[in-house]
Parts: sequence; C-alpha cells; structure tokens
Amino acid sequence: MEFSESQNLKALVVDDFATVRKSIKAMLLELGFQRVVEAFDAESATKAVSNSDFDLILCDYNLGKGRNGLRLLEEWRHEKLVKQGAVFVLITGDTSKQVVVSALEYQPDDYLAKPFTMDVLKVRIERWFERRKVMLPILVQREAKDWEAVAHSAMSVINKHPRYRTFAQKQYVESMMQRKRYSEAENFLHGLLEKRVQGWAQVELNRIAIERNQLTQAESALRKVILSEPNLTDAYDCLAVALDKLGKKEEQQFVIDQAVYLAPQNIGRLNRLIEVAIENHDFARASQALKELIALSAGTMHESIELYQRYIRSLTEEQDLTESKERKREINKEISTTSQRMKNRFGRDINVRLFNEAISVRSSAEPDSLKFTPRLNDLFAETLECLEEVNGLTALMVSSTYYRADRFADGDDLVRRFSKQFEDDSSILNELTDLQAEPVSLALRQQAHSLNLKGIELYETGEFGQAIEFFQKAMGLSPRHAGIILNFVQSYMKLMQQSGTNQLIVSKCREFLDRLEYLPKDHDQYSRYKKLDKRLMKLQEI
Repeated sequence: MEFSESQNLKALVVDDFATVRKSIKAMLLELGFQRVVEAFDAESATKAVSNSDFDLILCDYNLGKGRNGLRLLEEWRHEKLVKQGAVFVLITGDTSKQVVVSALEYQPDDYLAKPFTMDVLKVRIERWFERRKVMLPILVQREAKDWEAVAHSAMSVINKHPRYRTFAQKQYVESMMQRKRYSEAENFLHGLLEKRVQGWAQVELNRIAIERNQLTQAESALRKVILSEPNLTDAYDCLAVALDKLGKKEEQQFVIDQAVYLAPQNIGRLNRLIEVAIENHDFARASQALKELIALSAGTMHESIELYQRYIRSLTEEQDLTESKERKREINKEISTTSQRMKNRFGRDINVRLFNEAISVRSSAEPDSLKFTPRLNDLFAETLECLEEVNGLTALMVSSTYYRADRFADGDDLVRRFSKQFEDDSSILNELTDLQAEPVSLALRQQAHSLNLKGIELYETGEFGQAIEFFQKAMGLSPRHAGIILNFVQSYMKLMQQSGTNQLIVSKCREFLDRLEYLPKDHDQYSRYKKLDKRLMKLQEI
C-alpha cells in the first residue's frame, strides 16, 4: 500500500489505557490516516464498529474487566459488524505461549507485540493492506460459500503471489474438502509434502483418512505430527475425532484437554471437552471446565442461563459420585454461589426461579419430607403456569426433583408435558426418557447395573432364587429401571414354573410391573413388558 492511499482510511484503536490509545492514534495520523477513533473497552468498541466501517482495527488483547480482544473479534465476525476488507490486528504486551496460540486460533490479520515504533507500524500497515488486497476475493467467496470460486482464486494467488502461498494453499484444500473432492485434495497435499514437511498439510491428509474411515492409520500419523509440532492445535482436534470414532473416549478427553491447555481461550474446544468428560462420567473435570467456561463467557455472546445450569448439573453429579466429605461441602457452597450469580445476572427469567427452587429442594437431605410439600406444590403449579417459557435444562431439573421426592406421579406428568414441548429437541427428549426410566443419581445407577449383571449371571445358570435377591437389591437402588424390573418378574415366573403358582408372589410381581405403565411403545423393552404383562394376567386369573 502506498501511503498516499492512507489519506482515505479510517482506523479504530481499542485499548483500556488512554496514553496507549493516544500514542497509537498519533502514529496513525502522522502516517496519513484520515480519521482515527478511540475506544476504551468492549462496549465502546462495539458501538464504534456498529456505527461506522473501519479499514484498520488495532485492538488490545486485555481490555480489563469483561470481554477481551479475542472475544470481540469472535463476536464482531459472528454479528458481521466488521466488513471483509477491514484489517483486524491484536496488540498486546503478553507474549506468553498460551496467549499467542489462542490468538492465532482466532485468525486475526496479525499479532503485534507492544511496545512498537512508528517505523515498525508503517512496515506492518503496508504488509497488512497488501495482503488484504490480494486475499479479499477469497474471503468474500468463502463467506458466500462459493467453493469453486475459492479454489480458482486460491490457485491464482498461489501462482502470482508467493508471499501468500501458504494461506492460499490452505484455502484451496478447504475448497476441495467442502466439495468432498478428497482425491484431488490428497494429490495436492502430497505434492506440497514432497517439497517440504508442513504440519497443517499432514493434518489435512489425515482428515481425509478419517473421512475414508482409515482411523487407525490417522491416529498413528497424527500422534507423530503432534510430537514434531506440539503447538499445532488442529492436529489435536483431528486426533480427537479419530479417537472418538475408534471408541477411545478416555484418550479423546486427554487429547482435547492437552489442546485446551495450549489454547485456553477456545470456547468451542472447551465445550467439546465438557461433553466428552460428561460422557466419560468425569464430572470433576467437567465441572472444572464449566467453571472456566463461565469465566471466559462473562459479558460475551456465550454467557447464558443454560451455561450456569450446565455447571450446577455437573456439580450435582460430581457430588453424588465423590466420597470426599470436604469436596461435598465445597460443591454445596459452589452450587449456592453459582445459583446466586445466575439470579443476579438473569433474575427476571422464570427459568432462574424454577431451577433454583428445584435445586434448593433437591439438595436437601430429605427432599421427600412433608415439610417440603408446600414448596413442591407451589413449584409444580408455577411450572405448569409458565410451561412454554421453560427451557430444557430447567425441565430436567424440575422433573428430577419430583422423582427425588418420591412424587412419581408428578414427575411422570411433567415428563409427559415436557416431552411434547421438546419433541423436536432429541437431546432433551432422550434425557427426559432416561430420567423417567431411571430417576436416580449416576452413582446409584452404576451400583444397580452391577447388581443387575450378577443377577443375570445367576439367572442364566438356573439359580432363580438367588437371581431374584440381586434384582431386588438393584430395584432398591433404581426402582423404575425397566430391564431390572422385567428381570425380577421373569425370574419369579421361572421359579413358579418349578414350584407352582403363588398368588402372593403374583401380586408382588404385579406391583413392580405396574411401575412400567409409563413405557412408550417405541421403548426397547416395551414388547417384553407386554408379553410378561399378559402372562401375569393369566396367572392372576388362576
């Protein structure tokens, strides 16, 4: 860029220190910028980009309390507040590896360490605008998802502008991947790697291998890439996908955790870590990650009621599983603190009141005590009154509270209503179904599962009486689990085939089998339930 061109350019300088802003502004004006606007925090900066287009944005990483520079870049791109031709540069005095790696993941146009001189800024500005001029067609085509045009433009840059070749090569490969032209992408990548080893190209080759279900090959190759380039977070992400498909969930969690350590500002990856940790029943790590996520999300587009609710749910699961009394006390305190923070932040939303009231009752030592009856009655009435405003996590927490208080009819009523309301949300719908079938903590579910397996082993060897004892113990821990109840009833029927029909036993079986009246027709145990129900009815007629 010739500096005569800068006379028509506008710049935005975002920094929480006035002296720094004024110093950078003076440099830009001396370099010929027509107008330079100052912003001192996230709010004033967002207002500025909402009201005007800027050609250059110099944004400090650390803006004090609230959103940092990375969060602003992410938000502005999401809301399309920054035009494609604008140059966004992150400036900071913190050059630690975690900050640098996190910054590069969000792909600002550059990363500028403070302090810097006007001569350095002049050279960088020339480079930034030259690069943007060359790359702008690709960026516009990417936004329009015109991948064929991206491939054409990228190849043009590769041939005509060697300085920007690597960026253009990545865009070309992505354009092939988006159109599932894997063989062409593979041939192109092999051509690059024959000239010199490039980590990103190796990652893309293994992404293709994963698409072709060559999972073991991809796992081995990606581990080698990470050994040679330990800061290449894309390699960790790609390896995590391969491990997921291979069913290696604990290794997947470890790999994602490594990437989170390298780049702790990546909210998407942190969310993936939380999901995998919960799948692995590692609620201690999930809770820790959710706490980190709340801190990162404060004041950003990621902050929500659901985020606080997810954290509290994870804490309750961790509390049920831990044997440490000290940790249980810490969790109680953390739940109380988080509930209050959620109330302070989103107090007008009905979900806050319903969720917090459910947690308050659920967390008590005896939620089924008569002293909670008025509160449970009020909560039920208020939930029905505001049913359409209830979100999925509130629905799950409120419903589980009634099961925990042994008010199964109310719990079933709520699940039935919420299942209709969330029929298009498979995740919430599945959790409601699981809750109704087994409304107990994970710790109790695990114990019940172990007892059930022992009962099955005894049943298969013909030890029906001993099998019944294990199934009955399992039902004491998980009183509505369809499989356990049906195993219990079936074992008694086998026993009666040997010793004759006993109406007391038949009545006992009927009592337990009636717990499964809630089973939907598409439940995997429904046909078995109906068969045993018919057989039991015949025995009752004898």
